[in-house]
Amino acid sequence: MPGKVNPVIPEAVNQVAFIIAGADITVSMASEAGQLQLNAFEPVMAHVLLQNATWLRRAIRTLRINCVDGITANQERLRGNVEASVGVVTALTPRIGYAAAARLAKRALHEGSRSATLCWVRTWWGGRTRRDARSDDAVGRPVRHGAAPRAHTRGHRQGGGGAG
Repeated sequence: MPGKVNPVIPEAVNQVAFIIAGADITVSMASEAGQLQLNAFEPVMAHVLLQNATWLRRAIRTLRINCVDGITANQERLRGNVEASVGVVTALTPRIGYAAAARLAKRALHEGSRSATLCWVRTWWGGRTRRDARSDDAVGRPVRHGAAPRAHTRGHRQGGGGAG
């Protein structure tokens, strides 16, 4: 089949993972079968652990060299996917509230996915450009607005009661 990508390397890594999962049973059974502090099965446990560490290291190296190194992102396609996603409206929730964000998402679905970006730009970004609205900084960072966030220490709210 033309254009088919052969998944041999990821499948080989899966096979190594299956072997390691099985070896976990071997180690569990060997440790369970040992009496007191004398475990006659420590050699099999050491063998399995060392062998699995070697196989896993080699599998990860093979995957990195043959499948991961050299991967580059198609930025135009990613940009199109973000613009077509209604999920982008979720980033507005901290600013405009859940109900308003849900209305925008429904409107975008009704009018077409690309309108999600337009709704977003019109509603929140105001005078900023669409490029600013799509920046990683704008989407990926938590938004703090209004009053300062409440301080928490070890699971207890500041000023709250609690055991002494």
